[in-house]
Amino acid sequence: MWWPDGEPGQLEHEVLERAKVTEDMLERERLSGSRRRARLLLDDLEVEEHPNGLLFTFSLPKGSYATTVLREFMKGDSG
Repeated sequence: MWWPDGEPGQLEHEVLERAKVTEDMLERERLSGSRRRARLLLDDLEVEEHPNGLLFTFSLPKGSYATTVLREFMKGDSG
């Protein structure tokens, strides 16, 4: 897994330091992991009327989930 740059990377290293976890410790455990994007930009998003509601068409990068995108559209009005 790659380490983030800038403020996110600094924050991660501070958390690990407080927990007394070193990069060597993580490497010894041979943990498999990856990162996902925190924000997705949908360049090809299309929304059309459909007899049963709405039809959403879009593509996602590897490791992203359509349910995450659709959840954003399904959020209720909190006001």
